[in-house]
Amino acid sequence: MSAPVRYTCLDLFLNFAQTRVALKQIILTTTEEETTPYNSKFGGFPYLPSDMDFPLSADGEMLTLLAQLNFAELPHLPHFPSEGILQFFCLDDDFTGVDYDNPTQQSKFRVFFHSPPYLPLDALHQPTERADLSIYWPFRKQEYRLTGTLRDSLPNILHFQFQLILDAFVENCADAGQNFTSDDVDAMVDDYCVYIASKRCHTIGGYTNFVEADPRMYNSKFEPYTVNLLQIGSVGDIYVSECGIASFLIKPDKLDAKDFTDVLYIIDSS
Repeated sequence: MSAPVRYTCLDLFLNFAQTRVALKQIILTTTEEETTPYNSKFGGFPYLPSDMDFPLSADGEMLTLLAQLNFAELPHLPHFPSEGILQFFCLDDDFTGVDYDNPTQQSKFRVFFHSPPYLPLDALHQPTERADLSIYWPFRKQEYRLTGTLRDSLPNILHFQFQLILDAFVENCADAGQNFTSDDVDAMVDDYCVYIASKRCHTIGGYTNFVEADPRMYNSKFEPYTVNLLQIGSVGDIYVSECGIASFLIKPDKLDAKDFTDVLYIIDSS
């Protein structure tokens, strides 16, 4: 008995996407492990030279380290630094520092980049007892050590360019004599959603995934932010606002210049 058409359609679409539009990305794996100030991590204590003040919000409130990436510890992606420490600090409020009216304005979050050589431990701020974090903070543990592996990524259906990819696939199939009805394509998209949902994780590079909406779909000024600088998903005991995904996006030219003053930060939740 032959397979249902929709599975044939899904197989064809996955092959089309893998060969035409797949992008390499780093999958971040967390372990509950004590870290040094130089390690890649979620939470914990940052690499912070003693002559540098702790990051504050525009209103003077202390920001907390959300994530730190030491690129020398991670697989290399084109255009990303091969070394250096990238840090994401956020306000511990009910939106984890997101300003939905001005998501590129670093008033409640800050992104810093430190180039090597790094200062020795005695020239850094020393770890102090951390104040209790709110129930909105995504991490249940003090810190998580991060390691990375490379994989291919595909866009989910909320990606602002997904419809263009789907249209190209349907046209490609028609040119090859394989015609699908709109019901076939709709069923395939449903199956594709399940497939992509099973791949949710923390990532650098590749495609950004969304739960409800890609902000670049409804605001054209965000379209240039095409690079996934970091995504933190609701995985395991990490819980981003209402089972959401925290995304930091950057323009390619800004990444090439290692200029992290212009970053789009959004949390998309259900």
